[in-house]
Amino acid sequence: MEHLKKPSKKTTGEIIFPVHDNPESSVALLGDIRSLVESTRIRVAAGINA
Repeated sequence: MEHLKKPSKKTTGEIIFPVHDNPESSVALLGDIRSLVESTRIRVAAGINA
C-alpha cells in the first residue's frame, strides 16, 4: 500500500507576486491587505476592551 500514499507537498515559504505583470492590480491588492489588517486591528481591540 506504500504506492497509494499521496506525496507530501513541500513549500518554500516563497510568495509569488506578479508585480511586473500588472502594477495596478498589485497596488489594489496591497490596499486591500492594508484594509484587512486595519479592520482586524479594530476588531481585536474592540474584543479585548469588551
